[in-house]
Amino acid sequence: MPHPSFASLLLLALTLPAAAATCTITPAPDGGMQFANDVMALRTAPEAGHNKGIVEWTFLGTGQELLDRNREHKNLFGERWDTIDIGTVSGRNPLPNAPFYAPVARGAAPDGSAAGVIQEYRGDHLLRRTMILRRDYAVIEIRWTFANLDGIPSGGAFRFFSAPFPGALTGTTFKNTTLFMPTTNGVLALDQNLHSAEYTRQYGGTTFVLPRWRNEPLRWWTRRDLGTPPLAEPWTAEVNRNNGNGLVVLGDPATLIGYYNSPQVTLETVTEAIALQAGESWETAILAGAFAGVKGHTVSAANPLFVTCGTEGIVPLFRGTLEASGQTYPADPATLIACNPAALGDATARDTQGKVLGTWRDGVCTMTPHAIVFEAPRKPRVFGRLYRPDRAAVEAFLREGGFTVYCGWNNAEPVKEAARAIAHRLGAGLAWTNPGGRLLVVGAADRDIVTRNIGLVENTVSDTWPGAGRGAVQALARLAFTGEAALLVTGSDTAGAEAAIDAFRRRELDRAPAAPSGFRMQAAGIEEKLYPWSRPAAGAPAAIRIEGARGEYESAQILLTAYERQQGVKLTVSELRHTGTGEALVNKKDSTNYRRRHGPVQIRFVNYYPLDAADGFSGFPDPLLARPETTIPAGESRAAWLTFIIPEQAPAGCYTGTVACAASGGEQTLPVELTVWDFTLPRDDVMGGEGYTAMQALHPYQSPSDSEIESFIANMVEHGMRLIHLGGEQMFLWRFDDEGRFKGLEAPGMVASADGRLLLDATGFEALKRRCDQAGKPHKLRYMFYEGHATYRAAIQFQRLFPDRHADKPPRGGHKVINSHHTEEMFGLIRRILERNGWLDHVYIKISDEPGDVKNWYDTLCQAAVGAGLPFYTAHGSADVSQATPEMSAIWQPIYGSYNDAFMERARQAGKLVSWYNCGPPPTTSVGAPASEWRSYLWQAAKADLDIVGWWGIQCWTYYDGGLHLWRDRYSHWNSVVYPEHPEKPRFNLEGKGWQDSLLLDSIRWETIRDGMEDAWMITLLRRLAGEAREAGRTAEADAAVKQLDAIWADLYPTRLHYRPPFGKILAARR
Repeated sequence: MPHPSFASLLLLALTLPAAAATCTITPAPDGGMQFANDVMALRTAPEAGHNKGIVEWTFLGTGQELLDRNREHKNLFGERWDTIDIGTVSGRNPLPNAPFYAPVARGAAPDGSAAGVIQEYRGDHLLRRTMILRRDYAVIEIRWTFANLDGIPSGGAFRFFSAPFPGALTGTTFKNTTLFMPTTNGVLALDQNLHSAEYTRQYGGTTFVLPRWRNEPLRWWTRRDLGTPPLAEPWTAEVNRNNGNGLVVLGDPATLIGYYNSPQVTLETVTEAIALQAGESWETAILAGAFAGVKGHTVSAANPLFVTCGTEGIVPLFRGTLEASGQTYPADPATLIACNPAALGDATARDTQGKVLGTWRDGVCTMTPHAIVFEAPRKPRVFGRLYRPDRAAVEAFLREGGFTVYCGWNNAEPVKEAARAIAHRLGAGLAWTNPGGRLLVVGAADRDIVTRNIGLVENTVSDTWPGAGRGAVQALARLAFTGEAALLVTGSDTAGAEAAIDAFRRRELDRAPAAPSGFRMQAAGIEEKLYPWSRPAAGAPAAIRIEGARGEYESAQILLTAYERQQGVKLTVSELRHTGTGEALVNKKDSTNYRRRHGPVQIRFVNYYPLDAADGFSGFPDPLLARPETTIPAGESRAAWLTFIIPEQAPAGCYTGTVACAASGGEQTLPVELTVWDFTLPRDDVMGGEGYTAMQALHPYQSPSDSEIESFIANMVEHGMRLIHLGGEQMFLWRFDDEGRFKGLEAPGMVASADGRLLLDATGFEALKRRCDQAGKPHKLRYMFYEGHATYRAAIQFQRLFPDRHADKPPRGGHKVINSHHTEEMFGLIRRILERNGWLDHVYIKISDEPGDVKNWYDTLCQAAVGAGLPFYTAHGSADVSQATPEMSAIWQPIYGSYNDAFMERARQAGKLVSWYNCGPPPTTSVGAPASEWRSYLWQAAKADLDIVGWWGIQCWTYYDGGLHLWRDRYSHWNSVVYPEHPEKPRFNLEGKGWQDSLLLDSIRWETIRDGMEDAWMITLLRRLAGEAREAGRTAEADAAVKQLDAIWADLYPTRLHYRPPFGKILAARR
């Protein structure tokens, strides 16, 4: 009988039986752990690392979060190792990148009062993490053990990275918190909204340490004299000023050095420096707890049982009762107990079952030992070289099919060759990395980290069991990493893997169903990421069925799988004809050349990014190229992307046709059904997109041609962009003359100051703007240019040449250039250009980027624009609008996570445009994110009824190697969704269609963004129709429309933290 996996043992052993209170630890789908009791729920990542640790934490007492979901790294207590030279020991990192925490023991207290799990990474150094969860306790107890088993001594110190945000109901409000820090000068209330400079001025610095710091070696990130008063106690607490929710952190007094705080961003626990010799070990611990009920109060002390708020009372960190001074108080971590803490005396804390959690005696907190009995999962004995627990399960797995063969790239070549042969024999895809779905895993645990981690999580083959030269053939009903079944043909080492492969070949492979021949074409969902190892899915639709409004774009995806090498592959789409009238779908009367050129169906093949991906990875499916894939190697798949462009005047109804694929293995067809809805999609006076772009950087070493600019704008507009970024140093040219010879000069594109000493030549700007207007027709566009592309360098020169020009005006603080009267005069000439052309209502200047505090930005950077009457805005990375007024910006664009609904409604009522953007924190547009996230960003924007929705990195290209890194470096292009020309697949001319695969290259993400924009426009249309119905007295119809939208918001997007619903639910909501 097969032995159980660690996950199943964990689930059985750690779900405790107490009827009135729960305490559970269960495996998470990604290999991490989920902890829950009746007061809180949290989840940990499966690896160690500064951006790992606790990655979700909800305080059930208020339903609010403790992590800052606005941050790219939204976690608590991620392990960061700072390298430090200590004596003769050099600073180095003894741990690999993101070491995997394998669960090695689990346990529970017999009375159900606590549960725990021990996880560890083991190499030449050991990193062990023990986490304890108690019943009714709003505190998680974490203990780390670090040991040098037999490695080179390494100098360094742990710094536990955290991005807290207690009380984040949606995770999308501005972080308005205070960090309480106990120092020798008293408890400091550190305002997290302050800029770094002001924060340092008020508090002396950002690092607060115990007196023992004076004996510590320096860290690379700080200095000896920190400028802050010494830390007096080993705790700190962060409190949300809006709702009184808090997070308390209690460090280990024996090893804690102090806390580093980057205001608005991080709180990091700093521990002592260590240099372990082989055989030595070191331990530290952190207790972290959630609480609430302290709005308007000051946290003055903290211990593992309660938080003290001055003389007003205490907040217990548990649920149950607190016995003190002859009284019994109901205890709840969300409620302040009104009492005099100084007169509290001795106290006893009990959970809801009456068990003593701990005591408070003479100012000392003593916790009751947890009484957990830890048990390591047992392995079965293995006789001979092979462990084979259930042959019938192996055969059933093979019969069911639908799996991918996975073999880690670092396996020995004979093992990899065997994996190729197994995949070919079974007709399965072969993946060397990024495994997912049903898997047949082939390999050695000591050569491949994924195989090893599977063994550790599932309590099966690892690098230590069943041992050298031994292997296993074992079916698993559910793999924790994937949530699906798996078959392991693996060994502890290469010899063990070869033993397993040999047995599998002899006993199962020869009896497995024969692999298909030829090739297969199948419809696939547009949300699916299709790789060369992807295979046709069971239950896939037998036809391509899509539906949309007149004027809409709709996409479909096809998977082509070659079981034998296919040559001469040709994919075609027939005419689509109306089932009632027989009329063909054509785009000859559409309003843009782009639609007329590419409609009604555009066929492109899915390519992969980045090129030359490491470890056998194909790259992520994303770039779309018209260049056909005419050859598909045996055992591989290719994906095709079909873009249906529904004509703007198409009669409603059903249109049918076929997609055909001809190849050396024959020809296959798929039916196509396109349903055109009886309304036209609005494309103007709707929410517009703003893609952050660098039009001037379409080429590495030359300016783009006129035709390339027109093509660029047409592509942007067809994907919903309506606010276009203009750039380049040649847009605005400035001339100076101390004799005033420009006086009275009037010429197209030029304007001069009244005294003739300053001349603006804006002919380049005017020509670029008109070219973009023409390319964007018939749609109405807005434009932005950066202050740095307009005036900055010239303003410095202007100040130097005429230093006393504005000496009669009152001094203006802030930035000496951007906020100056000289810049205001230059802005005034730009305004005259805009007014002359009638452009002042739709051209904006962007001043700075992500400046922080709104009022400070307005006062120190925007006064020149205010004085000149020039419309301006910026992107606010953390929009503190507490001191702002709507008049401070023409467009309000905070980052998604700090969008303030109430203030934005005020701005809207004041006639301002409201917007948000994404950059770094989710929802992201990275290639690794799911399609649901890409598209839901637009649904959330539609819910907020934005005027403009923005993205960082639609086309933010930089060049240092001719642009090759844009294709080959995964991170250089991480937040860009369009591509330059493919370095290995150049543009080509297609008869009747012109140049193909030239700038820009679309992507699956870019197409999905357009789909989301069209969803938003559909919502706008529904709102308009509901408004018209209400005005016409058809109240029931209007109410039904509003009710429909409200139901969608409640189901899919109740808060802005919800941006990954099942993709099918998005399509259903759209329908």
